[in-house]
Amino acid sequence: MVKKSKPKSSFVKLSSYAKVTAYKFSTLLLILFACILLFIDKINYNNISFLKGKFTDITSYTLELIGTPAKSVSSGMNKASSIINMYDNNERLINENDALRVWREKAKTLQLENDKLRLLLNSVNEDKIEYLTTRVISSSGGSFVKTIIVNAGRKQGVLIGNPVVNRYGMIGRVVEIGEGASRVLLVTDLNSQIPVLTEESGYKAILAGNNSSSLFLKFINTHSVLKIGERLITSGDGGLIPAGLVIGSIDDISAQKIIVKPVLGWDRLSFVRIIKYNNKNLFYPSKEQIQ
Repeated sequence: MVKKSKPKSSFVKLSSYAKVTAYKFSTLLLILFACILLFIDKINYNNISFLKGKFTDITSYTLELIGTPAKSVSSGMNKASSIINMYDNNERLINENDALRVWREKAKTLQLENDKLRLLLNSVNEDKIEYLTTRVISSSGGSFVKTIIVNAGRKQGVLIGNPVVNRYGMIGRVVEIGEGASRVLLVTDLNSQIPVLTEESGYKAILAGNNSSSLFLKFINTHSVLKIGERLITSGDGGLIPAGLVIGSIDDISAQKIIVKPVLGWDRLSFVRIIKYNNKNLFYPSKEQIQ
């Protein structure tokens, strides 16, 4: 006996029709999308760039419009915080000013005492030192030479050997001069040799560079007693560099070598000052005398 097949329900028919329709619609959609891509590929690039620029302008304007309230709230909170902290800052500045006034009076007293002692000892006064602020226009940037070039030279009264300082201390000395530019050898260069003096213990030595970010001491007394953090100042030996310029501090002490850390900012230079130091008592032989 043959069984009769049951007729399909309306739900099954509807789902089959939906699948066929969706397949046809997706095929048409893909074809249309491909045509759009071909059309875009043929459009002039300048027109697309123009549309992109307009879209960018609209986007930036929208973001700026949305971000304005947030910026206003943030700015208001910052101002409120500044007002709250203003009282503490004012108290701190008042205390600092009081301390500076005390130090100023002490400095005046010490200056008067120093002048009187100079008169009693009949000491020779050093020449007044002039400073020349100049801009760094070039840097060597090499591994074997540590020099910079500044836009001041013979016309501005710069001499070979003049020390160059930043706001923390000495960073180098002039080794070559032109009419309007000079080359400065940094203290970290391998060829840099500067007579120095330990500020507290009073030992003399030669501070040398080794083309790294550190310096080291040469020819120092083997029985010297030094400590970490002690500052080094120029001794003035030879008369080429004035005495008393801070040049670094002791960073490490070992049996083989005494490592010195140069002053801050020696490797981040935009503007520097040249000390126009000219010791007239020094004897400079002429070329005829040398020959």
